[in-house]
Amino acid sequence: MNLQKQGAIEVMMALEEAGYEAYMVGGCVRDEVLQKEVADYDLATSALPDAVRALFLQTIPVGLAHGTVIVRHRKQSYEVTTFRQEGPYLDQRRPSSVTFIATLEEDLSRRDFTMNAMAKDRHGKLYDFFGGKQDIADKIITTVGSPEARFEEDPLRMMRALRFSAVLGFTICEETQHALCAKKALLKRVSTERLAQEFIKLLGGQSAGEALRWLFTKDLVHDLPMGHMLQPRDDAFAIQWHEAETLQEQWALFLYEMGVTDATSFLKAWKQPNQVVKTVSKWLAFLHSGEALQTSSVLYQLGTGGAHACWRLQNIVRGRRSKERITELQEAIGALPIQSRQDLCLNGTDVAAWVEKEPGPWLHSLLTQIEEEVLAGRLVNERDRVKTWVKQWKENQ
Repeated sequence: MNLQKQGAIEVMMALEEAGYEAYMVGGCVRDEVLQKEVADYDLATSALPDAVRALFLQTIPVGLAHGTVIVRHRKQSYEVTTFRQEGPYLDQRRPSSVTFIATLEEDLSRRDFTMNAMAKDRHGKLYDFFGGKQDIADKIITTVGSPEARFEEDPLRMMRALRFSAVLGFTICEETQHALCAKKALLKRVSTERLAQEFIKLLGGQSAGEALRWLFTKDLVHDLPMGHMLQPRDDAFAIQWHEAETLQEQWALFLYEMGVTDATSFLKAWKQPNQVVKTVSKWLAFLHSGEALQTSSVLYQLGTGGAHACWRLQNIVRGRRSKERITELQEAIGALPIQSRQDLCLNGTDVAAWVEKEPGPWLHSLLTQIEEEVLAGRLVNERDRVKTWVKQWKENQ
């Protein structure tokens, strides 16, 4: 047993010794049933938040109004939430009210999918009131109760259904599929940041292609930010999406396969960080160019990390991998006379002094020319030689 689970059991024991019920709930139970590694353990209890805070030395009141307290134990954090029932969802995200209740079954009945509505006590006994274990065995995604009601409460659950389908390779049950199509317009009410978190996880799933195909087949894609820009390539849903290793690779691969050329507009609409936008734009431009990872200028512009990323992306797109080719790529990168502008034997201050001119836009342009000359092998990256070249450039102006 790992330390994180042992700590969760000790927190549950403390609650039980004080006269309360306590259970592991949600994703940790689902992942144990799936025999997958558990990321973290969330607990549900009959104890009110104030009672939880009184029992433990270190607590963080992250959501007292909704019954949630973080308990710090053995240098681990555990979300401990009081059994609760939720009022109507007025903003398609948060309930308008929360009522603390007495039973585990009532608490689990408010959850999204049956596979997430199971609980375990500290002895390992499974509490499965809604058939989650059987749905996992059948590889089916089913909501707890009415799918329309669950999606109206929080439309993000529609994207979560697709994300679980992509990651687990499960099929969304027919009733839930119908509700997804009927309620798809509600996706526009979900914050872009929340949508992006789920969508990025979807792209990393083993069955991402099928989930994306479903998005297009059922026309949910037009209810997502910038969905009108997406025109999938013929084989877009057949590639190995999960082989993209980073967030930037996932976005670059997605935009390429969806025929998008303006990465900046798309990713800004999805509220992605500026550095992600900048990197993806560069890689996407390379993929659309059809250039090979061979010339010094291409390798230099991409950088070592970018060149390796674009090698992976090209191989995903082409459906092949070659260990021999990556060796050639590494040798070509290693043979570059400079890896970045910082490797030049001079800087902007030197160049401005040699030209005897105040820095300005011309300086960036001249430094770029120097880089190109060095990469092409026409100029040796030695200070005296570069200084001579700069002096000659000045005379020719």
